[in-house]
Amino acid sequence: MNRTPVIALCTALLGLALAGPSLAQQPTVASPQQRPRGSNQAMPLRDVPKGQKQAPQNRGNVDADPARRLQQQRKRTADAIVDRYVSGFQKNVGLTDEQTQKLSAVLGGYIRQRLMLAERRVELINQFKEMADRQAPEEEIQSVNDQIAVTERQVINVENRFYNGVKPQLSAAQLGKLKIYIEETGQSIGQAIQKSTQ
Repeated sequence: MNRTPVIALCTALLGLALAGPSLAQQPTVASPQQRPRGSNQAMPLRDVPKGQKQAPQNRGNVDADPARRLQQQRKRTADAIVDRYVSGFQKNVGLTDEQTQKLSAVLGGYIRQRLMLAERRVELINQFKEMADRQAPEEEIQSVNDQIAVTERQVINVENRFYNGVKPQLSAAQLGKLKIYIEETGQSIGQAIQKSTQ
């Protein structure tokens, strides 16, 4: 069964769920100027709104390359997740504007690393399941087990580096609030993903 359409739908729903409040704050675009009825002539270029003057760039047929399309979907999903974490960062942790400016990029990088490692771990676990189902040789299974263990150590190292890096810039209360905020936001995102796949 091809799961690409299901993944695409889940990605789109997750993006909408995560970006919902920010979409409401986006400015609206003025509707393009209308030609008079019955006129078959195109509007002069000077009368066309700026956004319509430029022809769309031909970026090739993105749909023809499923790997590229999947990569773009993953990037959009990661961007939406990072935006979700960063958008509530200042308010939920009680940061000053200066702290927020310094630490938002650090938080975004940390979340991206966690997402990358989580994706790698899921791939390895799926690979393990497939190997176990086909009764692969012991050496192959052990190799995947070792890779899973390395990935789990990397997750711990990334988390430790992040908290050690931000700790000197935060009060004890802010550090505690940050840990709670990251945990609760992760649970909220997980619930949104789960709802979108049902």
